[in-house]
Amino acid sequence: MASTSSPAPRRRARQGAGCLWNALTALVLLATLGAGMLFVWVYLHPEAPLNPFPPPPVPPVAALPSPIPPATPLPPTATDTPVPTATSTPRPTATPTPLPPTATATVEFSPTPPPGSPSPTLKPTATPGGYAFVLKDDPLAVQNIFHTDLGCNWLGVGGNIEDLRGGGKLYVTVHLHGTLNGKPVDIYTVSGAARQYGEGGYEFQLADAPAASHNSLFIQLLDQANLPLSDRIFFDTYDDCNKNSIIINFEQVR
Repeated sequence: MASTSSPAPRRRARQGAGCLWNALTALVLLATLGAGMLFVWVYLHPEAPLNPFPPPPVPPVAALPSPIPPATPLPPTATDTPVPTATSTPRPTATPTPLPPTATATVEFSPTPPPGSPSPTLKPTATPGGYAFVLKDDPLAVQNIFHTDLGCNWLGVGGNIEDLRGGGKLYVTVHLHGTLNGKPVDIYTVSGAARQYGEGGYEFQLADAPAASHNSLFIQLLDQANLPLSDRIFFDTYDDCNKNSIIINFEQVR
């Protein structure tokens, strides 16, 4: 018959082995926890003596050199003295000298006219019309000398307008009006637009061929308000290549 006391020693041996393993496990856990805490502490304090791989020492801070003394201020530059500009003195404009009052026409009688003698004659001395500009010379018909390339294919009127000093009078309106070959003519220009006639020159082209007319055209000078500055100057044109340019000049008298 077998003995019943043999299992007890085996159970005690198993319990002793279990306690040993439990103790070893606890030691491993404690060692792992300690190693982790050491790692964290070394990470936060790398200069600690327990760190087997301490960081290299930080080199000393280099001393900056002393600040550069401020630069000596440069002497003030010479200020350019403004050169006075010459102011143009306005030239005195010539004031038109009023003409002396024109004499009225007088009748001269002989003290004792003999029987059968002619009747007394009037001697007018006043300027006709009393305008500021008058005809300088009678209208002159000549061959076209300013448009020689056109030859006889031209019919026109031109001339010069002079001021009180004999120079060209600029920007006076010149009006050409009337009929030619049964067609109305009504055109304008200004003095100074055709300098080939003079400084105050003007010009009109009437047709591209000579044509005859008699007192059906006139030229008149106007101011900026289209008020007359001269009388109406009637003129003739000719069906002649040697008279296809009519020259009409004006001069200022007041």
